Amino acid sequence: MISRTLWRNRFSHSLLVTATYVSLVGGPMAGENGLAQLDPETGEPGYVPEATIQLRTEPAATPQQAAIAGGLYGTDGLRLFLLDKATGAATFIGNHGFPPGGFVMGALTFDATGTLYGITTTSRAQLFVIDVSTGASASVGLLDVGFVFEGGLAFDNSGVLLGVNSGSANQSRAFTIDTTTGAATDLGPNPGEGRDLNGMTVLDDAIYALDRVSNTLGNLDETTGAYTQIGNPGVTIGDSGGLAADPADGALYATFDAVGGLYMLDESTAAASLIGTTSVTKGLAFAPLSITPPPPCFGDCNANGRVEVSELVRGVNIVLGRLAVSECSAVDGDSNGRVSVGELVTAVNSALDGCPVRRFEDTGLRGIDHQTEVREREENRDD
Repeated sequence: MISRTLWRNRFSHSLLVTATYVSLVGGPMAGENGLAQLDPETGEPGYVPEATIQLRTEPAATPQQAAIAGGLYGTDGLRLFLLDKATGAATFIGNHGFPPGGFVMGALTFDATGTLYGITTTSRAQLFVIDVSTGASASVGLLDVGFVFEGGLAFDNSGVLLGVNSGSANQSRAFTIDTTTGAATDLGPNPGEGRDLNGMTVLDDAIYALDRVSNTLGNLDETTGAYTQIGNPGVTIGDSGGLAADPADGALYATFDAVGGLYMLDESTAAASLIGTTSVTKGLAFAPLSITPPPPCFGDCNANGRVEVSELVRGVNIVLGRLAVSECSAVDGDSNGRVSVGELVTAVNSALDGCPVRRFEDTGLRGIDHQTEVREREENRDD
């Protein structure tokens, strides 16, 4: 159950915000005796209990630290790492924060601003934003596209987020994802292909992917979702893997679960060259070379990536003239030295929905800045 209560009393000049986050435990996916029948890594038939998986839908927070430009990031499903592309050595960053028996991150990708996204698996799969400085994940929303097994994520050249795999290894499909809500839309092909894509990336105008079933590197058609083989890497891919294109030189890097290695792949032949061993095989993603920082979070006075009730109270006091705007400039959206009620409402939305909020909702009800109030008091005293 979702509970959001916002109580305003303009007469007592108080504000109370209560945000109760979601904790849902759904029933098992349909199958024999009501039990899930698909492996979340391979999409193959097999008993996979899901009863312990809980949905986490706390608002996504703005990462406190930017990604390393051109850095290679990876996940082992539960933890985020920074990989050395020359040796394969992995530096631990932090845990994604999933409970035991819960989610496993199945794929990673960066957008052009340097925000790291990931998707989880099973029929309760979600889109997450991942803090590159801590590894912590925050839910954007449910994919709601059926059963999802470990696959890949990539933004195409038009900025659309593509994902795989939904369905099963016998009838696997691709989908697009709304980065605002997390909702996925089926792309195809229908009824699906016999494949298990274990990594996906964009290089020039092509989408590359790794397929466990055929043990090949290939291309994914962004219009139909169909997969076309390029070649066999000469190494067993295994149940999971990652694929990423280096923005510096266009080289393809891959991880294969079967052998636990980081490889460089030839994009024309798929031939693999070993770089080093690694256990980070659930997803790979290169950060962009030029990172545009996300917009500031509206109402986030201390710039920690979230808006707290104490900061909202500070905003109310600024509107009432009890504090100077300089006490929290993050609530002054148009930088005019005043805080309007509309700007305060946007700060409340930041607290409820997560950061960032890109524009303020101006209701036309202007607040009074502290300096104006002081001046008016002095004028009244003189009278």
